Order: sequence, then structure tokens, then C-alpha cells
Amino acid sequence: MSGTLLMALLMGLTGSLHCAGMCGAIMWAMPFYTFKGLARVLAFALYHLLRISAYAGMALFLFSFRDLFQPGIQQVISIGLGVLLLAAGIISFLPAMGTTISLPWAGFVKKQLAVFVGEAHMGKIAVSGFLNGLLPCGLVYVALSGSTQ
Repeated sequence: MSGTLLMALLMGLTGSLHCAGMCGAIMWAMPFYTFKGLARVLAFALYHLLRISAYAGMALFLFSFRDLFQPGIQQVISIGLGVLLLAAGIISFLPAMGTTISLPWAGFVKKQLAVFVGEAHMGKIAVSGFLNGLLPCGLVYVALSGSTQ
């Protein structure tokens, strides 16, 4: 257990600049400045509560399947997916391929997030937080992989 917590802490510390660069722009676009006093605190809390709830929901979903994998099979799947991710990364740098690789839900989430970001309404701020939690992020996926252990 302490090894898992140490790994989470180290991942958070080393990935903080990545998070600030990728999600920081979304935070700047949010209309928290339109709220005053307690309403502003509530808006921040609601946004982050729903964002973290999206992460927790994905972890719970993955955790529910962890008994389906035997350690030997899981090792083969992990290596296979790692090779697939490496190949996808290499292909994305080749100009001759001319294709981009994206997750199936990424476009939908980005379009919906564009609708809700910037709206000074508590419900829309909550939805923006949840949708931000669903954006593709390698650091989130690495952390989610821990839920299958």
C-alpha cells in the first residue's frame, strides 16, 4: 500500500507541469471570476469534484474487470498494448502517413466541452469539470492502470 501511495505522489510531482500545461488553459477559460465570495469557492469545488468523479468512475469501471485477467494473460496484454502505443507514437511523427490517431470519444468530449466552457452557470461549470475528466490524458491512463492491480 505504501508503495502505491509513493508511486502516486511521485507521478503527481513529476507530471504537475504536464497537467498545468494541458488543463491549465481550460481552467483559464472557466468563468470563475464572475462569481464572488462563497459562490466562487463553490464553483471551484464543483468543477474539481466532478472532474475527480470522472476519474474515480473510470477507475471503478476498470476495477470491476480486474478479476477477469490472470497475471500471465494480463502481462501479455500489457506488453501488447505497450507495443501498440509505441507504434502509434512513432506513426504520429511520420509525415508521410498523414493520419492522426485519436480515441473514439475524444472528438465528442472536445465538442461538448467547447459548448459548456465559459458559461457562468454552476450546472455548466459542473458539466465542464466532468468532461475535462474524460479528456484523453496519458497520465490519467497510467494512474487508471493501477486500479486493475
